[in-house]
Amino acid sequence: MLTPDVVAAEFTGYDSYGVQAGDLSKWGVKICELSGAAVSEAMVLVATYRGSKAPSVADIFAFLLARDRGAVLLTDDRRLADVAAAYRVTTHGSLWLLDSLLRDAYIDPATALHALECMQTGGCRLPAVEVDRRKTAWGRHLGTEE
Repeated sequence: MLTPDVVAAEFTGYDSYGVQAGDLSKWGVKICELSGAAVSEAMVLVATYRGSKAPSVADIFAFLLARDRGAVLLTDDRRLADVAAAYRVTTHGSLWLLDSLLRDAYIDPATALHALECMQTGGCRLPAVEVDRRKTAWGRHLGTEE
């Protein structure tokens, strides 16, 4: 997993999550710098996608990193996913990630359910029908079906 240095820097000061930028490396996330050319392109894209529906500068950096490295872009932001689609960059969201981690047995249903609840408590906007479906399925495994 990769993240641009500007995105990693956003973690500094988020003590309520108990995560610092340095923790990312411990978890196997590689913090990457964009080339000068990519930073210049980012500024062009930021100017191109303006207004309230525009992806953030950090989002554009993440998109360019994924594109330039041939990686999948993990985002729940529809605006960013639309930009990525225009450049044929594959995107997936948090629900896909949780499903994948469960499928490959990196986490169990209790951990997935807890992560989903933390995302919702933290204000992450996810499709309600999909969230409810997962809560029900994962809750069955725990005997706590909602």
